[in-house]
Amino acid sequence: MGTNSKGETERELFRDLFGDSDVETAETQEHCKQVTLPNTFDNSYSHLMGCIKNVDIRTLFNNDATEEAREIPGLVFQKRILPPELSTAFFKYLEHVYFSETPKSGDTCDIQPRTNQGMYFGEFPQFHPFSFLEQICRLHPSLLPASIRNRTPSLFNQAIINLYDDEEGIGDHVDLFRFEDGVVGFSFGGPCVMQFRKATQADKLKAAAQDPKGPYGVSKKALCYENYHKILLESGDVYAMSGEARYEWTHGIKETSREHLQGFDIARARRISVTLRKLVDSNNGCN
Repeated sequence: MGTNSKGETERELFRDLFGDSDVETAETQEHCKQVTLPNTFDNSYSHLMGCIKNVDIRTLFNNDATEEAREIPGLVFQKRILPPELSTAFFKYLEHVYFSETPKSGDTCDIQPRTNQGMYFGEFPQFHPFSFLEQICRLHPSLLPASIRNRTPSLFNQAIINLYDDEEGIGDHVDLFRFEDGVVGFSFGGPCVMQFRKATQADKLKAAAQDPKGPYGVSKKALCYENYHKILLESGDVYAMSGEARYEWTHGIKETSREHLQGFDIARARRISVTLRKLVDSNNGCN
């Protein structure tokens, strides 16, 4: 059986990353932008790297702000792990690099397909902003189990950057089994509520559809509302899914302009997420 070239593999990932189209309707190459290396002459990059240079990663870890959802084993999140200035710098960098030509949803000039997603494939170079996020995940004592955060040569080798304007969301889904255990998301910009529910067999089949060798073959607290457990994500927050949370629960974001949680009225605004994952090694000896 012949092997796919890197370009063919990447195009396949663009088509299939979330499975069925009802999960991510804009999941096409035309709506997705790839950026491999940052432009070192870009002011947003220079400002971001300047902010990163002034940060000691280990000072970001706050045990009092790190929560593990008891209802969902393997779901861990920390509020505002990144300070406001750094979070804002990340948002401006990501918006400029991936979505500088993307008008806000509903604008009259929005007559062309909107680029609402970016991707990065491969290990993150030392000078890349995603390398900083990867180091947070590797050094944080609670986000991921040691068996995951200590894997080599890289913890992650793929990033997906999603843009959400105002009322936009993403359907409930389990990440494809072509990705290893351990998925981490960073949130920048406006707030949103991420919801989790127990995955059905149909959810698992969707996740395994492109990877038959998958493991199944076929606020601070997570609050339960109508069979959903919900967490508030704000700029600078991070969440991690491993084990049961990774494979046995779906996650998604409702399409709405306003949300209510714990008595608070939450108004949506433009938000960018960075999700870090590792592709399953296709050369692991399995046939």
